[in-house]
Amino acid sequence: MGHRGLTPPPPTRRRGSSPGIAFVRKQRGAGLLEVLIALLVLSMSLMATARLVADLHLAHDSARQHSEAVRRAQHLLETQRGAPPSQELASTAASSAPLPLPGRNADTFAVHHHRRPDPASPSLQWHRIDVGWTDRSGQAQRLSLPSAVGADKPEASAALAFAPPLSSVAHPLGRHIGIPRQAVPQGHGRSTWRLPGAPQRTYVFDHRSGEIVSRCDAAGGPATSPPPPPPPSPSSSSSAPSPLPSPLPSPPHPNTCEPLRAVLLQGHVRFSDRSPADATRPGDVPLPFGVLLQQTPSGTPEPVCGVEPAAGPRSAPLGDHTLAYSCVVPLPPGSQGWSGRLQLVPRGWAIGLAAGQRRVCRYSAAPAQAETGGPTWRGITRPLSEQNYLVVRGELSCPNSPPPPHNDVFADTVPHQP
Repeated sequence: MGHRGLTPPPPTRRRGSSPGIAFVRKQRGAGLLEVLIALLVLSMSLMATARLVADLHLAHDSARQHSEAVRRAQHLLETQRGAPPSQELASTAASSAPLPLPGRNADTFAVHHHRRPDPASPSLQWHRIDVGWTDRSGQAQRLSLPSAVGADKPEASAALAFAPPLSSVAHPLGRHIGIPRQAVPQGHGRSTWRLPGAPQRTYVFDHRSGEIVSRCDAAGGPATSPPPPPPPSPSSSSSAPSPLPSPLPSPPHPNTCEPLRAVLLQGHVRFSDRSPADATRPGDVPLPFGVLLQQTPSGTPEPVCGVEPAAGPRSAPLGDHTLAYSCVVPLPPGSQGWSGRLQLVPRGWAIGLAAGQRRVCRYSAAPAQAETGGPTWRGITRPLSEQNYLVVRGELSCPNSPPPPHNDVFADTVPHQP
């Protein structure tokens, strides 16, 4: 039997239940998962920030150590620059032992000081300061600072503190440096001077160029003055020196003057009779000699030379046995200048390389190996001064030494005769 045509009874509901309870049960625990994810992201961000701060602190510390190493290396180099040349250049060790230098924050630096001379320049040394240390991460760090240190005197650097002059450098007695100090100012930018050994001949110098502009011979009869120069231009009147009182007696007025365009060649000759020869302070008794200037070509006007004992403040440090020579060299027509070679002519002694003879050396700023038989001046159109020579014993060699770093006594000579 069945129940055909009957509908099933409706389901019964539990007391206190509702349709949304089942959905709420499904969402239970989702908020806790979101909180856990948020905490994970926050912790990762904090860890990244902490790592960044640590890296920044480490980089700052490394930069501070690097700056400290550079400062110490520079300080050591400057100490070497300020050391006296004899003390700084005395050591030629390849490298010094590590020197621990404690720094701030318990930092320790090991310093290696390398030195080596420069083969091209004896007065120069190459220095390299190597500084090593260990950074905060335990890695070894190294810094190298090379530099060249010369043998210059530290007190010479004080000249850098002086401002350059606003005007040109003043010449001795307000005239060209090539004019002898014994020349007597005559006004109008002219000075007169007598060549040693020719008291009856007077030469007239131009203060501005230092050239000889006329030659006057004294003779009997009315005396006439040298021809006056043209009046100075307004642009040069302010810079022209005023006439100075003569330190020496004025020469007699010549009566015959003729134009002459010539320049003066000057220098000193000293003798050293000791072994080895001393080029710094010779001071031995000189032997009699003359001076001959051999010009090329030989057709040009012959120069006139003279020798006398050195005198004046510039020659006082050289001693009483120093002889000064002077040559009046006429300039050939045109502007090519004169060319020639100076020779010492012995009187009562011989020039040679044997014992009992003498050899002539020339003071020179060029290396000895670059000299080939002494100077042969070419195309000279201006006065030349301080062309100095040294006479030594024939069996000795010409003394030479490295060029001085500053204004010390120059003692480098090269063979000149024979």
